[in-house]
Amino acid sequence: MVTSLQVEWKQRLRILGIVLGVYAGFKYVLPVTLPLLIGWLLAVWVHPLSLRVEKKFHIKRTIAGGICIVLLLGAISALLWWGLRVGLSQIRYWIAQYPALETQFFQLVDRCCQSLEKSMGILKQDSYGFIMLSMKRMQNELLSGIGVKTVAQATSWLRWGFTLVTGTVISVISGIFILRDLESLQRSARDYAILRGCRRILQRLKQTTAAYFKAQLLIMALISLLCVVGLYLMQSPYYLILGIGLGLLDALPLIGTGLCLYPAAIFYLLFGKPATAAGCVLLALLANFTREFFEPRLIGEKLGVYPIAILAAVYLGLVLYGPAGVLLGPLSLSLMHEIGKEWDVWG
Repeated sequence: MVTSLQVEWKQRLRILGIVLGVYAGFKYVLPVTLPLLIGWLLAVWVHPLSLRVEKKFHIKRTIAGGICIVLLLGAISALLWWGLRVGLSQIRYWIAQYPALETQFFQLVDRCCQSLEKSMGILKQDSYGFIMLSMKRMQNELLSGIGVKTVAQATSWLRWGFTLVTGTVISVISGIFILRDLESLQRSARDYAILRGCRRILQRLKQTTAAYFKAQLLIMALISLLCVVGLYLMQSPYYLILGIGLGLLDALPLIGTGLCLYPAAIFYLLFGKPATAAGCVLLALLANFTREFFEPRLIGEKLGVYPIAILAAVYLGLVLYGPAGVLLGPLSLSLMHEIGKEWDVWG
């Protein structure tokens, strides 16, 4: 006779298995199979176009699809190369301007210490000395670790570059092979009974999580473009890297671009640049309006998940998966939820 306690423990073991399985899949299986997954996505994306080319020009779909895949990756590579070149030039300019920026920073610290002395009675030289001493210690610790880490970091970058090139080649080749047999592969996936549950889970993820991420990426791209244009009009020499950074920051729940733009406005106001300060405030308001306007229209009904849960998933994703956890964290949460619904473990 099965008792309620046994059923409860079975449910807990199922939940534990789902959590560990999803974590292991994203942590260890996904990095290995990612080129094949990208190849599958490329094949699905170019399949309709390759069919039209095949019917109209009598070119085999594998050749037409292969050309489309190569052109798509070429366009993406050219855009990334342009962004990298402009970004590096802006970083070099920032390094060249570092002494002037350092002087401005020290002036700001001096004014803050003066205000602290007037409001709280703490002597300016004491607070200023404490801040400078703390910064000196941080600088020494940073410089002491650079020499040890430089060689390992360079080796890591070389390994990462080789992996990227190899993965790109495998993605293109696998995409062409999958494109040739895509229809038969889809029929086989529908025929296997063991995959029906996986298909239902993927279908629900496509309707909810995939649509949510697609909308968020589009909104993030719009806000990044808005920030790049706005900073360019404000004559910022770092318009590209700062604009993209603000767009990425806005994608994080409960944070937004105002976390950087409003303090920047105060900074420029203290240094007698009210026009630039007003521009920062206006840019923050426009970015917030863009999200508030497009989010309900692109996403519609929410996923039924509290924003704090998504923020926690992003944080745990960063801890467990590294930088990719910004996407893998919320995706893991959604996948665990959908697998649990399929197995009816959530009660």
